[in-house]
Amino acid sequence: MLDEADEMLRMGFIDDVKRVVADTPKDAQRVFFSATLPAEIERIVNRYLVNPVKVAIESSTTTGENIEQRIVRVDGGAKLEALSRILEVEPVDGAIVFVRTRAACTTLVEQLTARGVNAAGLSGDLDQSLRERTITRLKRGKVDVLIATDVAARGLDVSRITHVINYDLPQDAEAYTHRIGRTGRAGRSGIAITFAGFREGRKVGWMEQATGQKMTEMALPDEAAIRAHRDEVFHQRVTASLTKGCRRATRAD
Repeated sequence: MLDEADEMLRMGFIDDVKRVVADTPKDAQRVFFSATLPAEIERIVNRYLVNPVKVAIESSTTTGENIEQRIVRVDGGAKLEALSRILEVEPVDGAIVFVRTRAACTTLVEQLTARGVNAAGLSGDLDQSLRERTITRLKRGKVDVLIATDVAARGLDVSRITHVINYDLPQDAEAYTHRIGRTGRAGRSGIAITFAGFREGRKVGWMEQATGQKMTEMALPDEAAIRAHRDEVFHQRVTASLTKGCRRATRAD
C-alpha cells in the first residue's frame, strides 16, 4: 500500500516511490491512495499495477458555502506582522496556519511563541505519538494556533478550528480546498484567510475557480484597531474581575 502518493511526488520522492514499487513481489496486491492523481502518478499506476481498478470517493460536502474566504495582499517580509495582527484582533478560537516546509513550520512556531502566541507545530518529521499529543492539546485548548504543512494536516478534524490561514500559498487549487476544509466542518461556519503577494494573482484565480467563490479583500488591522481591541479586552477583564468580587462579597454577607 502506498499512501499520499501525490504528496510524495510533490515533495520530490518520486524516485523512492518507483524503487519501493519495483522491489515489491510481482504477485503482491498493490494499492495506491492519493487525494489527487497527477499525470506522473497515473503513469506509475499504469506501469506497476496489473489491470488496476480506479476507485474515486466523492465527498458528501462541498467546500465554500459555510466558509468565508478572504485574501490579504502582503509580501514575504511583512507576513509575520500581518499574521500577528490578525491573530490578535480576529475572534479566533483555534487556528491552523499553513506553511510550505518543515523549516518554515519550526521558524514560525518560534516567532509566534516569542510574541506570546500559544502555538505548536505539526510537520512530517513528527513521530505518530508526538503528532497525536499535539492534536490532543489543540482539541483541549492547550494550543490555540497550529502551524502545519500540507502532509501533516491531512485528515485533521478538530471542531474548534474557526480559522485557516494560508501563510504560504498552496502548490495548487486542490491543496487549497484541502486546507480550508479544516474549518467549517459538520455544518459549522469558518474563515479562511490567504496571504498572497501582489504578483500572485494567477494562483489566486485558480483557488477561486476551485471553490466557485471570490475571495474578499481584507484590510489588515491598523494601530488604532489594535489599540481599540486591547482596550476592549482590558475592559472585559476588569468587568469580569469586579463582577466576580461582588459575587464573593455577596456570598460572604
